[in-house]
Amino acid sequence: MIGFVPAVGSGWSDLVKTGQDMRMRETIRQYVKQGPWKTAGFYDWMPEVPAAGSSDALRFFGTRRPYTARGGFLRPFHDFAGLWRDVNLLRPFTLLGAIPCITARVRYGTPYVLTIGADHVAVARQRGEGRQRWKWRLLQSVAVRLAAATIVRNPAHAEILRSRYPRANMVTIPNWVDTDLFSPMPGGPRSRSTVVLYVGRLTAEKGLIEAARLFRKLGYSFVCVGEGPGRRALDRQGAHAVGAVQWTALPDIYRSADVFLLPSQSEGHPKALSEAMACGVPCIVRAEVAQSLRLPAETVVRFNGSLAAALQVALEPAARRTIGTQAADYVLANWAKEKVLAEEIALCAGHSR
Repeated sequence: MIGFVPAVGSGWSDLVKTGQDMRMRETIRQYVKQGPWKTAGFYDWMPEVPAAGSSDALRFFGTRRPYTARGGFLRPFHDFAGLWRDVNLLRPFTLLGAIPCITARVRYGTPYVLTIGADHVAVARQRGEGRQRWKWRLLQSVAVRLAAATIVRNPAHAEILRSRYPRANMVTIPNWVDTDLFSPMPGGPRSRSTVVLYVGRLTAEKGLIEAARLFRKLGYSFVCVGEGPGRRALDRQGAHAVGAVQWTALPDIYRSADVFLLPSQSEGHPKALSEAMACGVPCIVRAEVAQSLRLPAETVVRFNGSLAAALQVALEPAARRTIGTQAADYVLANWAKEKVLAEEIALCAGHSR
């Protein structure tokens, strides 16, 4: 069995709230289909069991009581210790998910393959959280060194980590995109007004408030899909914060937009950006983020200072068509589900016991 481990304190219900549960089910389904494991387990930090329940290929393991900060780190070991010992491979998808995997590795010798998406150290630095930055770096140091392998989604971040931990097994693999589901729509958006779209967490470091003020001034509609503490502030700036939606509903939302915006200064390998590109939507991205992802110049519109100038480029009809086509072709060639998951699953199978 392969065990999937979410971040400490979270569970399947969090995936449902963010609309990502179906995407996770597809990931797990492909692992069982392509890998050497007959079943997959999902270790939940909460006692609830998803409405869909367990099946032959996927089993859910919930703790007996809800997670609490005090003593909560050890609860999974109290509630289903044998599962941590007997599983063939653990698969934490976040750095926080690595915490119980570290314990399982030290106590039972259970191997794990870690995924690092966002650069939590960089995010803490942006927020001015010195203590949190130190904690993230310590956790990262231990988790990477004990992992059988670490999948890093962002190429530039992977280079930094390889130089910092030269003996660790570090592999760069992007997030996958279902290019059958996320694909361009002939004719483009049909809205009468200009629609700028953002999909992701609604937090201060994303730079959304400044963008909302600009779009309000220009008379553009700014649609924000996702949840987070910045939702009310965006509403006050005239943005349309619609909350989280199911993953399978996103393609139509992307295709309805004139432009997709990713204004944040630091990213891992953002799923929303890759999905918007796959739908042929012109994407505006900060230059440093585009560079960290090693994106070809013709696939996105980069900006450093003037977002208004980048919007002019992205909204020009000929540029829209060229950028959208090049972006969709790039995703199909490099980030398609079949290619990415085959590489990822083969790596994990090689470290399974």
